[in-house]
Amino acid sequence: MQVFVNTFVEERRAQLLSLAGLVEQSFASAGLEYRIADGLAAYLYAEEVDPDAGPLTKDIDILVRRDDLQAIAKAVEHYSTANVGESTCWSRLGSLPGVGPST
Repeated sequence: MQVFVNTFVEERRAQLLSLAGLVEQSFASAGLEYRIADGLAAYLYAEEVDPDAGPLTKDIDILVRRDDLQAIAKAVEHYSTANVGESTCWSRLGSLPGVGPST
């Protein structure tokens, strides 16, 4: 019997977890607190119960304190959209009021 593996799902999962690792590394090194929410949070919760049951998501939603936006922008300033693939979250962060270069 031939076994087929959906490599797209496995590759996407690896990309999401890699990006989540960058978030953890950047935020932890800056002493910033955050929470993962929405799709990735549901995926990680479901994976603990049944590793094959987690719904895959296409992005990472992060809850942060508004007062930490400047520190977050500094913690991730060495990343560009080229470093994190399709995500433009880092570049959009710098355009928020009170965070960008004009502050």
